[in-house]
Amino acid sequence: RCEAGKRAGYAKLFGNGVNHVMTSTHVTLGRAETTRPQEIMKRRRPRVKIGDDRAIANKHLELNYNPQTSCFELYCLSSSGFSVNGRKYEQWDTVALKSRDEIAIPGSSCSFH
Repeated sequence: RCEAGKRAGYAKLFGNGVNHVMTSTHVTLGRAETTRPQEIMKRRRPRVKIGDDRAIANKHLELNYNPQTSCFELYCLSSSGFSVNGRKYEQWDTVALKSRDEIAIPGSSCSFH
């Protein structure tokens, strides 16, 4: 069973400079963030900055809610990969998240709640 955050929003990512409450069911995590009003107005997938390290791709991970499994899933877009609770994953891998999972990528880390 997957758990979402207890604050307003669907879930929360925080730690190492990241403090984001998800107000949509899809978000892209990476070195760049959505700040341009035209992107927000077009309802593009929000982007959250998770670090400045050059090993972090502009679009490194996608975090999506899967209604069929009632779970948030992390999908890797970068060849640098990522890990959840110390287990390593590579580009194109998908992993279901649960509350308090620790997400690490080269140069950054955060918790999922």
